[in-house]
Amino acid sequence: MEQILSKNETITKIRKGSMIIAVLCLIAAAFNLFVVGTEVYYLLTDAHTTQSGYWARIMIGYGINCVILLSAASVFFRISKNGRPFTRGNIMIVRGIGVLFIVNAVLPMLINAAIDGNPNMLFSLLDPTGVVEGILFLFVAQILHYGSLLQQESDETL
Repeated sequence: MEQILSKNETITKIRKGSMIIAVLCLIAAAFNLFVVGTEVYYLLTDAHTTQSGYWARIMIGYGINCVILLSAASVFFRISKNGRPFTRGNIMIVRGIGVLFIVNAVLPMLINAAIDGNPNMLFSLLDPTGVVEGILFLFVAQILHYGSLLQQESDETL
């Protein structure tokens, strides 16, 4: 038989899980920073920088991924602190993550095409998965907004 957790038990599990996810996001962000640093070092020490657009695309992509992961860590640290996922701040950060996913799908390719001087490569390099991920995060932000309205209604009822 399925056991139903009390509100306090549920909040405790959410707080613990959020802390674990926040730490994992920080580790992944550190890895992305390491990759960017490695790529910058390689770019500065390599005499063959004929594919500078490629390097710019890689560094910008990893840089934006790092910002996404740090933003996600921020959301999960906030949730672990107060146990409430439906806050205005969290909603705004999740929206920002959605926008960053879309930017990450488009911007590196535009810069690559501009640096290499080949506008025909734009559509071959576009990342439709990143655009869909961004749209999903924007939708999740709307769901969080609805949850915040329900939470506010519940808080006012009690």
